[in-house]
Amino acid sequence: KQVPVFSHGSAGAVSAAPTFAEKKENANALFKAGKFLAAIAAYDAALNVKPPPSDSEAAIAHANAAQALLNLAAADDERKQACAAEALRRAARAGELAPSYAKAHARCAAACDILGEAEAAAEFRQRAEACNSSSGS
Repeated sequence: KQVPVFSHGSAGAVSAAPTFAEKKENANALFKAGKFLAAIAAYDAALNVKPPPSDSEAAIAHANAAQALLNLAAADDERKQACAAEALRRAARAGELAPSYAKAHARCAAACDILGEAEAAAEFRQRAEACNSSSGS
């Protein structure tokens, strides 16, 4: 008698849950297709996989979601401020997880520009430049 749990799929194989990398690649494809809201949801799904991603992997997903939000801010005047505020939150989280990740700080600067926070934007730009200088780029 077959055990119900193993009776699905071909030859009794059980499919593994999607990994962080697979979910992030899906999110990246949505981003590249200009489907920014779907990409943000997909980055969030990637961040919620078990086992959780490393801090550096999570930082990239947060920073990519921040860039998607910045793209939405540029395309939607009505929601520009809200998108920029969420982009700042996500990019700042990326910077906390990976302090030497220049893109995280650059995206914080871009969000601050939209929010009219010139002083904070300049500070984030300095952080991004310091990351780039120390990485030899």
